[in-house]
Amino acid sequence: MDLYGEKKNAIRTVGFLCAILLVLSIADLLPEEYVSLEKERKTEALVPQPVKGAVQNGTFMEAYEDYVLEDFVSRENWKAFRTHMDVLRGVREVNGVYLGKDDYLIEKYLEKDFAPEIVDKRLGYMKILVKEFPQVKLMPVPTADNILSEKLPAFAPFYDQRLLLQQMKNVLGEERIIDIYDILKEHAEEELYYRTDREWTSLGAYYGYQAFAKTYHLPAAAYLKQGPEKVTEDFRGGLHNKVGIESKAEDILMFPMTLDKKYTITYDDGKITNSFYEPAYLEREDKLGYFLDGRHGVTEIERESFSKRKLFVIKDGFGSHMIPLLARHYKTVYVVDLSCYNDKLIEFMKECDTNGDMDVLVLYDCVTFVERFQFQ
Repeated sequence: MDLYGEKKNAIRTVGFLCAILLVLSIADLLPEEYVSLEKERKTEALVPQPVKGAVQNGTFMEAYEDYVLEDFVSRENWKAFRTHMDVLRGVREVNGVYLGKDDYLIEKYLEKDFAPEIVDKRLGYMKILVKEFPQVKLMPVPTADNILSEKLPAFAPFYDQRLLLQQMKNVLGEERIIDIYDILKEHAEEELYYRTDREWTSLGAYYGYQAFAKTYHLPAAAYLKQGPEKVTEDFRGGLHNKVGIESKAEDILMFPMTLDKKYTITYDDGKITNSFYEPAYLEREDKLGYFLDGRHGVTEIERESFSKRKLFVIKDGFGSHMIPLLARHYKTVYVVDLSCYNDKLIEFMKECDTNGDMDVLVLYDCVTFVERFQFQ
């Protein structure tokens, strides 16, 4: 190759690298709607191979330019690239998520997220429930940053939710709080929380169930004796999407003993089934919808039983893993998810409590309780 040709290809290479940076920067500024649309239109490109003749005559660089422009004009790819660079530089937090040990992604919460006036407001709603249903219990589930603090990056700050639990006890009375902080801490080396999602696993829910059964003087089922069963090994949760980098897929487990009893489960959209689980979700991105068919404002669970005992559960996402475990103790279980329930809660509860002896459980993780717990 003559001197002129070498200079031409050198200039072309430098220009190509500059073009990459320009394209990535433009992609980062594109509206989400445009990026999503282009992503749908894009067909999979083949990576050009550096064949000897193509490198010498410059056609490889032309093909590679086309490939990069096709594959990287995407906000997701650019953000992933940028995040990978941050990780290589030692950054241990991305978009409010700690990159923890053993591949754990753990959401970051600080004391300012738990302003006393906000907590007081949420506890005010609990006082309304206590007035109408004095038997109500609150199970505030600590988030992963508290229980898995050993998995956090060194010196990573987090809000100690034991302070919140003590405030709940002071306001509502210790007898109304099912405190599972120490129980979960004792089992912190076990798989209590998903590595790529903020929710607890079936095993974490099992330890919550044990505390529930003890509080209500119920004989706890030996779910661990038979052991959990894997329903998928290809789960990546919401925190995986939030940090924007590839995470290892993980398992979703359920306890087969929850299939032993005969149930009739009716959802608010009219769907009726005899199982707590919906396998179709395992083929989708939102795989945790496998439990209780995703989000429903109202779910009614009936079981063949000589008992007439009833339970009313007000829950967030954490409740979906535990309800299949505790349902065996009741003739009827009513489940309300306030994130998609728009009617008057107290009136509905009174309609359900026909005998005046219905157990009532509020099951929320600590953060979601402070952020969202309220009702009409």
